[in-house]
This record gives sequence, C-alpha cells and structure tokens, in this order.
Amino acid sequence: NRVITGSLDKLGPEIAKVVEDTKLSVKAEQDKLGPMVQEANDRAIVFLVTLSIIAILLGNVIAFYITRIITVPISKAVRFANTVAKGDFSQQIDVDQKDEVGIMAETLANMAETLKGAIASISSTMSRVSQGDFTEKVGEAGMAGELVLIKDSINSSIDMLSGAIAQVVVATDQVNSGAGQISSASQSLASGTTEQAAN
Repeated sequence: NRVITGSLDKLGPEIAKVVEDTKLSVKAEQDKLGPMVQEANDRAIVFLVTLSIIAILLGNVIAFYITRIITVPISKAVRFANTVAKGDFSQQIDVDQKDEVGIMAETLANMAETLKGAIASISSTMSRVSQGDFTEKVGEAGMAGELVLIKDSINSSIDMLSGAIAQVVVATDQVNSGAGQISSASQSLASGTTEQAAN
C-alpha cells in the first residue's frame, strides 16, 4: 500500500500528464503540418498539370515542325517530278537538306539534268540531220541505261541513212555520167544523121 500511495499514485498522474502533453503536442504539429502538406500537394498538382500542358503543347509544335520538314520537301519533289514528266526541264528543285528527303531531291535533280542533257544532245543531232548534215552523232554525255540504247539506235539510223544517201549520190553520179554519155552519143548520132542527110 505504501508503494501504491507513495510511488504509483504520484507517478500515475505525472505519466498521464506527460502522455496528454505529448498527445496535444503531436496534434498541434499535425494541425500545423496538415495545411502545409495539403498546400505542397496542391502546388505539386498544379506543377504537374502545368508541366503536362507544356509537354503536350511542345509535343504538338515539334510534331508540326517535323511534319513540315518532311512533307514540304516531298511535295516540292513531287511537283518537280510531275513537271519533268511533262517534259519541262526548266524548273529547279530547291530542297536544302542533308537527310533522306534531301538525298531524294538531289537524285531527282540529277535525273532531270541527265534527261535534259540527253534530250539536248539528241535534239541537236536530229536538227543537223534534218538539215542534211550526217556528220554529227549523239554523244555520250548524260547517256546511261536505256538512253544508251536510244543513242545507239539513233546513231545507227544516221549511219544507215548516211550510207543510203551516199549510195543515192553514187547512183545519181552514175546516172548523170550515163546521161552525159547518152547525150554525147545522141549529139554524135544527130551530127552523123545531119551529115548523112547532107550527103
């Protein structure tokens, strides 16, 4: 009983007071920290929403830019190819990129220059042939693949035409020579006939 009244009865209220003080202190800290945590959560949510909106907008801008980088040069290349397909070699393709699209545009430009050179060479040769000059042949410049076959065919045709005309010239010379001989013989005959008639 002495221990109970002397120690435990005194310690019990002190322990209860300490526990109550600790509980009140923890509650006060919770009441202070709760709004701060809520505010931090609200700020984090606003930050994440803002960051998400910026990321979406930035993604859309980058997607638009990448789409423009690809589609604009390709549409230029398509227009250029259609122009070349219609036989107009006066246009130029202005794509200044070093990626695959730029390589494709450069290849189209080279193809157009090759065709332009080949057509110019064929046109020049055929123009001279139409004026009777069979000395010029279609050159090698710009000729590759099927164009070589066309060049060889045209050059062979020019050779055959030149040979045929040379034969016609030889035959014409022979006919002229024969006609001259016939004319000379006719004049001799006429002269002889005139003499015979005079005799």
